[in-house]
Amino acid sequence: MKPSLTNLTTTLLAAVCLVLGGIIAWEVSNRDDIAVTPPPPPEPETPTPTPEEFRLPPLDHYQHFVSRPLFLEGRTPLPETVQEPETAAASDLSNLQLTGILDTPESGQIVLLRSQDGKHHYRLHPGDTIEGWRLAEIASDHVVLQQGGRRGVLQLRKPRPNPPVTPKRRRTARPPLRRGNPFLKKNTKRKSS
Repeated sequence: MKPSLTNLTTTLLAAVCLVLGGIIAWEVSNRDDIAVTPPPPPEPETPTPTPEEFRLPPLDHYQHFVSRPLFLEGRTPLPETVQEPETAAASDLSNLQLTGILDTPESGQIVLLRSQDGKHHYRLHPGDTIEGWRLAEIASDHVVLQQGGRRGVLQLRKPRPNPPVTPKRRRTARPPLRRGNPFLKKNTKRKSS
């Protein structure tokens, strides 16, 4: 009897499987013998200074960074600007707006002012000064400020009346109404008499 090619292939595959199974069994049995040790921690190149030892270098050390700024085009330093001190010279009240007058039991009367550009907000009590002007009187719709012999009146900025907000009705998604039974097919053929 001659062995067929199929029987020979099956026998060869079975032998390969037995060899691979033996290798896996040998690896599993010798697995306990292998000990994994972690690598030693790296040695620091320079010792870390203690807070008592740490000192910043002198400011002259950073002069190169100031003379050639990194993020400016051309790496030229910005021109130095001299800031002039703000003087409390006589000013006009046109750059101030009266936005509110409050009468609170804890703090008494408070006046709320803001600059014309809206960048600065001020809160004043009677007798306080702003830009050389002293808050002299507080009325229900205006305040009186004095500067030397001059008097200035700021009227309460009245808000424009806003129309009442009516809530919008929320529309819910409803399925379209269908007339009749949608499961019944309509008879499109007409009976001829």
